Amino acid sequence: MNSEKLEQVWSEVCGQVKSYNNIDPSQINAFFSRLHPQAMSDGFLMITADNDFIKTWSERHY
Repeated sequence: MNSEKLEQVWSEVCGQVKSYNNIDPSQINAFFSRLHPQAMSDGFLMITADNDFIKTWSERHY
């Protein structure tokens, strides 16, 4: 999958998460902007984080 398509899928995922009533959009902006799509396989989107703190926080909360 090319990088444009990965970015499109990631944007859709972020949009869906932002639409949930129990999630603070500022958290999404603060943390999800530091996550980056790398690949997609069998319906799973693989992402990387800018650092270990963002990785750990994202794994624990999402």
